[in-house]
Amino acid sequence: MSTRQATYKICLTVFVVVNLFVLPPLANAGWFVRVCTSKTEASAINLWIGLGGEDRTHRFWKKWKSSDSAQFDMPDDIKNVQEIWIKGEAVPHGRNAYMCIFYNDHVVKHMDFDESEEHEKRQDDHDDECACSK
Repeated sequence: MSTRQATYKICLTVFVVVNLFVLPPLANAGWFVRVCTSKTEASAINLWIGLGGEDRTHRFWKKWKSSDSAQFDMPDDIKNVQEIWIKGEAVPHGRNAYMCIFYNDHVVKHMDFDESEEHEKRQDDHDDECACSK
């Protein structure tokens, strides 16, 4: 093995180790959801997702439970689209659910409901009322 090849392997190994174990994870990119657990009484939230303006793409996505992580990415096929449709349903009905929809570094919409709520939102929309944005 030449000196050049050995140097390349060492540099590549250092790069991988630093990126995997030393650097902090990148901030969320694309669409993601944060449930404000301090304001949520519901034990679960059923979530539907789809493209804004395209009903045929709307589908059940996931059931968030109070034991799950409060922040989670949207599915890969939705993660970077221009406009989304999202629906949340509190489980059980009558118990408050509070969550915020983000695109990259900003809040696009806060949702505060005790039955269900749905919205179509664009990447460049803004909402200053999210109580769990930090």
